[in-house]
Amino acid sequence: MILSRCLTCAPRRALAVLLALLSFFALDLNVAYADGAPAASLQRAAKLLDDWQLEDAMGIAAQALMQNPTSPHARAFAAEVMHQRGQHEEALALLGEGRLVAPDGADHLARHGDSLAPGGRLPHFLPQLRGSARYAATFQTLPTRHFRIRYQDKDELMAFYAQEVLEAAYARIGSDLDAHVSEGDEPITVEIYPDVAGLAQATGLTVQEIETSGTIAVCKFHRLMVISALATATGYAWADTLAHELTHLMVSKRSRNTVPIWLHEGIAKYYETRWRDRAGIGLSAYGESALGRAVKDKALIPFARMHPSMAKLPNQHDAALAFAEVFSMVQMLVEQRGSDVIAKALAQLGSGTPLDTVLERTFGGSIEVLEQRLHGALKKKRFRTAYAEANALSLTPMGSDPGGASGAADLAAQLPEEAHAEAKRMLRLGELLSLRGHTTAAIDPLERAYAQVGVRLPQLGLRLAQALHAAQQTARAKEIVAKTVQAYPDLTEAQNLYASLLLPHEPRKAIAPLRASCLHNPFNPDVHRMWAQALEALGDGDGQAREARFAQLCQAPRAVAAVPPAPQGAGRARLITAPWGTVRIDAEPHPWATPAWDLPLAPGSHRLRATASHQGTPVAGEGTVDVAAGGASLWAMPLSAGAAAAQSP
Repeated sequence: MILSRCLTCAPRRALAVLLALLSFFALDLNVAYADGAPAASLQRAAKLLDDWQLEDAMGIAAQALMQNPTSPHARAFAAEVMHQRGQHEEALALLGEGRLVAPDGADHLARHGDSLAPGGRLPHFLPQLRGSARYAATFQTLPTRHFRIRYQDKDELMAFYAQEVLEAAYARIGSDLDAHVSEGDEPITVEIYPDVAGLAQATGLTVQEIETSGTIAVCKFHRLMVISALATATGYAWADTLAHELTHLMVSKRSRNTVPIWLHEGIAKYYETRWRDRAGIGLSAYGESALGRAVKDKALIPFARMHPSMAKLPNQHDAALAFAEVFSMVQMLVEQRGSDVIAKALAQLGSGTPLDTVLERTFGGSIEVLEQRLHGALKKKRFRTAYAEANALSLTPMGSDPGGASGAADLAAQLPEEAHAEAKRMLRLGELLSLRGHTTAAIDPLERAYAQVGVRLPQLGLRLAQALHAAQQTARAKEIVAKTVQAYPDLTEAQNLYASLLLPHEPRKAIAPLRASCLHNPFNPDVHRMWAQALEALGDGDGQAREARFAQLCQAPRAVAAVPPAPQGAGRARLITAPWGTVRIDAEPHPWATPAWDLPLAPGSHRLRATASHQGTPVAGEGTVDVAAGGASLWAMPLSAGAAAAQSP
């Protein structure tokens, strides 16, 4: 058991605090560890956390810490809950090793490893907690109704556009799955990590696993974690990726974490486009083509190989193929069993129905039967054909060309052997003429090649549209590039060209391809300049100013802010509230999240004002804490609606 060196509190409030908490949470506290922590409650809370019921686990953690602030068990579990909320620095402070903890006051709970119950959980999340905390000090936060989006520096661009994506996904996917998972007081934390190393440290994946599989986002610890588009060579479909990871969180919470990986990923892939359109359109032409080849070659990946994570598959091709398969499974289930079949299955799993029963009752067969049914359906399916392979995601920082490379120089080499020889010949001739500056002359052979190949080779449509644009054949250029972006929406060069063609006479229509480009790579200054011009033409001065600033931000060097200085003081304060919220000290403008542990403060009396929300109702509390030099003073306060109302203007 670890005891603080000097623990003082407001004794007159102690009994009132205990009684208020017992009433507030109404939990069973009869069983306790030797150090006084409520064992039964913490074990129940641990199960809630494993079931992704963070809000319920928070209430128990807050109560246990309020009653037993010196208990390593209560503090270790509270730190785990705080980590899942995104309070990484505060969690480390509670464990005695945070940046704000005075070196001579650290308890270093982490040294006690498996002795920290319930279940010796601390060693399993402590490395990821430390990894996340390295970035947390310089994260900025953009709050929305249901999310807190955390980012650094230039990733403000991703955070800004992510607001619309996340809230639309929350509303539409949540309705489809009957899984509005943040209707209470707890927003969902979204963290945008600036590099691959950051995502690895926060998730427990290795850098090699991330690079091998092309993993760029993870839903874990009740948080959505993605890497910045700046950490990739040309960007990635980060908007659909955020919706994908949010769907994972919804599935985990609604089912109480009982869905197998193949179904988890299938649901997320199927619904990832729902935020912007209908569900079930997320399988790209590349993915469909790869799936068709795998069916023909009998090279489908068994669902058993997808466990425990798609990130463990040996390469990006296998990962993409696996996603295409599980997407097709969910698509088949929806087509055969109805649009609400997934929501029904999640509800049954969440109520405790065994997985095998749900598969049989709701989907119509065991996993083996369903997999065989899928293979049969795929054999009958007509797949779109893409002559080019999808470019592997390059996890190298974005270079000086934020618009991205234009692809392989020899497009004709990408055509397969079965492609018409005349198409190859015309394509090579058109490219040769273009390289020699004969753009107008290149149009005819490129048109001939396009007539035979069409959108199956996306860069061909882009090259043809570029040549037509240079020759001022605007109408035909629009026609070609519109077909290209419809088939390959992630081809940002085509989106940008389409916007430039629309901008002079149809500025309102130009915004759609500009937005699509930003939702893949928001760091191209030319995109924001065109967007600013479109908004200026539409009379939107505020929007124009925003996009002009974003264009400048794109060109600024990437800079991570310095870690803010820790408060100074010869004494320390431990501030606990129930429920957790924020507290202002001596009317300072910066609020501290509670629980705040071993916060350095000057000796003397400090006025505290805490606020939070409980079941949608504002609650508050205030008082004073007397801090002594060299000691740790405890301020424990149950918050009430009456106190909040009394302070309302």
